[in-house]
Amino acid sequence: MRKYGYYSRKISVFFFSFILGLLIMSCNHKNDGIDILLPIENQGRYIQNLSTNQSVYLPGETLYLSVDLSNPTLEIKTLKMVVKLKQLSEIFTEFTNDFTLELGLLTKTYEFQLPNYDYQGYSLEIYIYQNDTLIDYAMTGVDVSSTWNVFPRYAALSHYDYTDLEDVDTVLRTFKDFHINGLMYYDVIDSHDQPLAGDTLHPDESWNTINRSLATKTVLDYYIELGHTYQMQSFVYNLLFGGYESYVTRGIKPEWGLYVDPLHTTQDFHPLPSSWETSKLYLFNPGDVNWQNYYIQVMSNFLNVYDFDGIQADSLGSRGIRYDYAGNIVFLDKLHSNLLNRLKLELETQIIFNPVDGYGLDEILSQNFNDIIYVEIWEGNYNSLQNTLFNIYDSTEGHIGTVLAAYMNYGNEFGFFNEASVIYTNSVIIASGGSHLELVDTGMLSKEYYPGTMLQMTDKLQEKLHNIYSFQVAYENYLRGPGLVRSNNLTTILNYDLSNTAEQGKIWSFSRIKEDNSEVIHFINLLNTTSIDWVDSKRIKMAPVPQTNLNVKHYYSLQPTEIIVASPDRYEGISLNVPYTLGSDAFGNYVEFVLPSLEYYTMVIIR
Repeated sequence: MRKYGYYSRKISVFFFSFILGLLIMSCNHKNDGIDILLPIENQGRYIQNLSTNQSVYLPGETLYLSVDLSNPTLEIKTLKMVVKLKQLSEIFTEFTNDFTLELGLLTKTYEFQLPNYDYQGYSLEIYIYQNDTLIDYAMTGVDVSSTWNVFPRYAALSHYDYTDLEDVDTVLRTFKDFHINGLMYYDVIDSHDQPLAGDTLHPDESWNTINRSLATKTVLDYYIELGHTYQMQSFVYNLLFGGYESYVTRGIKPEWGLYVDPLHTTQDFHPLPSSWETSKLYLFNPGDVNWQNYYIQVMSNFLNVYDFDGIQADSLGSRGIRYDYAGNIVFLDKLHSNLLNRLKLELETQIIFNPVDGYGLDEILSQNFNDIIYVEIWEGNYNSLQNTLFNIYDSTEGHIGTVLAAYMNYGNEFGFFNEASVIYTNSVIIASGGSHLELVDTGMLSKEYYPGTMLQMTDKLQEKLHNIYSFQVAYENYLRGPGLVRSNNLTTILNYDLSNTAEQGKIWSFSRIKEDNSEVIHFINLLNTTSIDWVDSKRIKMAPVPQTNLNVKHYYSLQPTEIIVASPDRYEGISLNVPYTLGSDAFGNYVEFVLPSLEYYTMVIIR
């Protein structure tokens, strides 16, 4: 079985061409007929790792592929490798390579030019044959996009004190293989009200962050530089309106503050541990022009030293009734946009803003400063996750992507993540057109304080997440992006209860129609779940009972010419063509087909 553990995974990327002996066919043709992967013995026993050299590519760019192989037997094998770059059943590049696999390890490297189409996702599939018998296969996704923000996949960093830069390599290589294309640098700044340590002419070589952790300029510069090599965008995190207890020594005035009373007796603050550099983050009025001018200047100083692509601006959600210094009631959710717009225009940088738990979300959706839509979610269930994503899509129409920060198994300090709850939540988010901020450094987030994450992922969960991220990339054009419209077309499955909302004991089914005359049906298996809560703070979520050979009837809008099935839970996300029959009854025209399997989540594309 291939290993996706952060430290057990063998990753090699080679930047040279080895095409001698390859039969290359670069073309656009259909993979006709029924494409069923028959079960093979110990899938993953030969292909140990499959990696590409970047997280995302420009149209027409060259992709460098590395395939790590091992021979688990005691005999030398003569094998054939088939490499396919596909979009559903359409093959864009295909080549074969005959090779000898001796005892031990072997790395095969190839390069080829990607299609010259923008904002497209592909599956890169590897098949190993012995005497024309399939003995192993693997798949990863390939994102070809000139900007990151249509299909964002966001992860976080929180440690900047490495003494060996190979630790930085390890983190970003892992993120690359998860196809991460955006990085949030959490609490890397010197202080919220003076982000840059030193000055623009003489920046400090090291500084303490808010929790007194060490950060070094060498590590930060290397993170940004290496991330750009992998085509990852870098965003510096800062609260939009916070200052240390000593803020007056930096020229900040109490008159710019946010107060809990109309007589400006008590300034609002966010409490922090007493052992940190400040035990209080005093809050300021983001609508105050003097605060705006100050904040823009100090962020400009920071960005003049470090090659960040943008700012990840944070908020604190609803504060209740608050006042400015003059005693006027402040409607905080209405005051973010002006400062955010100024940051984008005056600093000429990208902006991501977090309207915590949706507070202020409606205000920013109509604004032009958003690079992506990012929301930190705190409560709810699978339905509320989907409603949030669908409502955002109604506003953005998919021209910019949405990322949800949703912390799994919240409230637990020790042990492992519950695998079922993590897979369920990710399935709901990607099927509903979003992406999940969950990866941080060499682990996964379980709380809002990113350096303090304690729960661990099992190797099995890491492997499943890798398949989910590759699936999200390979089928990104059918999961999100422009041109998707919700459909009310009826779907039934013989002998199963279906619902178009998440309900315990039923299969959740919903569909969207894409402008290229495709219809995408999503099936999520909630048959034996005892709760549709997404957090699963008690870590008791049970894995679903897999269902096989489900007889589906779907009433269509446009007559199908092929039915394509894909799931991150099976065949590493490789899509299959399945046979179908057409018919009609009193409800209209329908297509019938057999869904091969449904574990957590399966997607069907009707074209």
